[in-house]
Amino acid sequence: MQLITYQFMFDISAPIHGGWGNWGAWSDCLVSCGEGVYSQFRYCDNPEPMYGGDVCPGPLTKDQPCTMPPCPINGSWSEWTDFGDCSLTCGGGSRVRTRTCSDPAPNYNGLICPIDDPTEESEICNTDTCPVHGGWSEWELWDTCTKSCNGGLRSRSRTCDNPVPQFGGDDCDDSSSVTESCNVQGCIPI
Repeated sequence: MQLITYQFMFDISAPIHGGWGNWGAWSDCLVSCGEGVYSQFRYCDNPEPMYGGDVCPGPLTKDQPCTMPPCPINGSWSEWTDFGDCSLTCGGGSRVRTRTCSDPAPNYNGLICPIDDPTEESEICNTDTCPVHGGWSEWELWDTCTKSCNGGLRSRSRTCDNPVPQFGGDDCDDSSSVTESCNVQGCIPI
C-alpha cells in the first residue's frame, strides 16, 4: 500500500488598513466674486485598504473660506411712484409719476437700468369740461325818465351773457337792472 500525502497551501493574508496620502495643493477659490471656498483633497492610498482592511477615517476634503472682489450688482427699476397732482382742475391736464434705477442701484461695475426704459410716465387727467361762470354785458342806455320834472325815475339793464354760464358755472352776481332818480327839479307853472 502506498501512502499519499496532500499538502494544502492556504494563502491567508492579514487585512491591510488604508492610510491617508499627503494633502494636495489648495484649489483656486471656487467663485470669481463674493464669498467662496478653497478646497484641498487627499486620497486613501498610503496604503490602499486591502483584504477587508478599513478605509481611512476622516474627511477626503477640507475647505477654507475665501473672499473675492464683490460681485457686480446690476441695477433694477424701482416701483413707480403714485401719480402727482393734475396740472389743471378741469379741461384736460396731465400728471406724472416716476421711478428710479435703485432697486437695487448698480454697484461694483454692474449694469445700469436700460436707458431705453422710461423714468417718467404721464397721463391725462381732469378731462371734464371746465365750468363757465357768467359775465355781465355792458349796461344798456338809460331809459327815458318817467317824469319831466318833480322827480321821476329812469332805469337801465344788462344781461348775463358775456359769457353765458355753462357746465355748472355760476350765474352773474348783483342785479341785472338799476334805477335812479331823474328830473328832480321842480316843475315850472304855466
